[in-house]
Amino acid sequence: FTATTAGEGKVGETVVTLVRVEVDGDAMTLGIDPKTGQLRSLLARGTGPNGAPADVLTEYDDYRAEGGITVPHARRSIVGGTTAQKITVRSLQVNPALPADAFGPGK
Repeated sequence: FTATTAGEGKVGETVVTLVRVEVDGDAMTLGIDPKTGQLRSLLARGTGPNGAPADVLTEYDDYRAEGGITVPHARRSIVGGTTAQKITVRSLQVNPALPADAFGPGK
């Protein structure tokens, strides 16, 4: 992959450093908060609500510590300037105990 800086942008009121990443011919632009190192946005080619290819901007917010890691608890995907999806994480468990038979044939 290759990564190059692409200037500055904003996610809400947060100034982000834009980084263009190319992997095997696919390109995306990451918006990284320079103060925290947190991913605040991801712009990539994806599938729009009508099934056609589209530029999809995903914004990440409400970072909180859970189980020793900091993760976003809010995500919004925008296609053509319109919010296409919102996700709010209400609870999160990191490495919860699972019964020994939780996975396998027939599960």
